[in-house]
Amino acid sequence: MHMNAGLLNQVQPVLLSSSHISESPEPVRNMSFGVRTVQSYELDYILWGEGFVITDGELLPATGGTLFFRTPGMVVEGIRPYHCYYITCQLFGPGVEVPPEDLFPRIMLFQDPSRIEAVFARLYQESLNRQEISPFLTRTLLMDILLLMYEEWVTRERFESLPTSLREHYPVIQSLAARIRENAHREDLDLEGMARLAGYSKFFFCRIFHEVMGSPPVHYVNQCRIRHAMQLLLETRLPVQEVMQQSGYDSSSHFYRTFRDQVGCSPTVYRQRNRLWAL
Repeated sequence: MHMNAGLLNQVQPVLLSSSHISESPEPVRNMSFGVRTVQSYELDYILWGEGFVITDGELLPATGGTLFFRTPGMVVEGIRPYHCYYITCQLFGPGVEVPPEDLFPRIMLFQDPSRIEAVFARLYQESLNRQEISPFLTRTLLMDILLLMYEEWVTRERFESLPTSLREHYPVIQSLAARIRENAHREDLDLEGMARLAGYSKFFFCRIFHEVMGSPPVHYVNQCRIRHAMQLLLETRLPVQEVMQQSGYDSSSHFYRTFRDQVGCSPTVYRQRNRLWAL
């Protein structure tokens, strides 16, 4: 599938509705939620399931970690049991001509569902709050979901382009990348240590990690650490020096240089520019 970058750049998401659908302790099996025609864009993220979703006549399993992306006009029917977050939204403002091809794949299976599941949960909770700032927050969270969908698509496309001889290493690298995302700010992850965790020589590890993830391993670690630093700068009042230490850096010059290279400004300026988010 070809991703339409020009169309993605015009996305302006607006949340219409958000639901958390779950079953009783003893769910009814093989019961239909009903056949319907999709009226707006829908994101249906499966938390757990042993049922199915029929989309335009195609029977697809509803299993945990699966995301169904639907466009207006699709005919869909859900078959119990499954638990999900279900949202409807607008993706484009008036006057945008949307071509007939799908913006994203109709079905996506996330190898590491923890991140997107957390964003769906936060979006659902925020939709219940109904604060004055809620439209801004829900729009931002929708963009986070779309970004994770895009990243998952890029990762899958990269896998499909790998030579067959390298595909067997894909699960190992994905598992290590998930560990890096989770622990980069609190673990000393040097190149030799990561290669040892993966069970590869340093040279082969660098090559296969770059092939699978699209960036060298050390650069990927720094990306994860800087993202953590950005979150701390926005969500806490911690001094920048403490943010640096809690993000896995012990050198001020290295931290400031890496932050500026990735974000385009210093940590202090980043916090000032985003004062709205500060506590």
